[in-house]
Amino acid sequence: MKIIFCTGLIRSGSTWSYNVSRLIGAALAEHLQMPFWCGYRDAQNLDSVLDELTGMGKPIVVIKTHWPSRRALEFMKHESVKNIYTIRDPRDCVASRHLKTKDSLDNSLNVIVKNLVLFFPFYQQCKNTLFVRYEEMMKDSQKYIRAIAEHLGVTLNGSLASSIDEQTGMENAKRIAESLSARSSDTLIHDRGHLVDPLTMLHDNHIQGGICGRWKQEFSNEQKRLLLNTLKSWLVILGYETDDSIDDQLSALDS
Repeated sequence: MKIIFCTGLIRSGSTWSYNVSRLIGAALAEHLQMPFWCGYRDAQNLDSVLDELTGMGKPIVVIKTHWPSRRALEFMKHESVKNIYTIRDPRDCVASRHLKTKDSLDNSLNVIVKNLVLFFPFYQQCKNTLFVRYEEMMKDSQKYIRAIAEHLGVTLNGSLASSIDEQTGMENAKRIAESLSARSSDTLIHDRGHLVDPLTMLHDNHIQGGICGRWKQEFSNEQKRLLLNTLKSWLVILGYETDDSIDDQLSALDS
């Protein structure tokens, strides 16, 4: 059984990495004539899915999850299991989640911090994890498609890499998201009032432009101050700021 986990910060591009991995995994399964399964699972039902899949006879599995169970984390330590973790400026993750879910800023901020605290240190120590930075992926998606393929032990030819890039690109994702309202309801997943494509896991309100640095335009000075103070250590750890650059920004907001 070959398991590929696609994890990451909420609103960090994990749906993109999931679809890249899904297409690579499906092509590999077809080539090897092996069973294939893909989908999204949260911690509550992930273990039951893992139990079910282990009885399928060495399938190739791609699982998207933001909240892996303890058992799933143990799976990630195995040599045959791969994890792809997407990183994005956590301030933009907060902004994107805040707009997408209409949840409060405090709740969105707490969700992002909780995800970092619970999982990022583990992934840093997990040798089977490939880190994909959202901002770099947006600049050169094919580079990271090839990096994901290499991480999974697959060599892509140029035409397949280009096809995957086209299928997972922003324009195609936007077309899929916008088409959901016209599709038959019984072919879709219904998630908290939103329509979700069961294959790509794209929501009807999924695509919001993919802008890097959006938090600077979308938040007031008071909200920016909250983000900088709450996320200070993580912004440094993730390489988005230094202690000095954060202090400079806070000083500018106070002036």
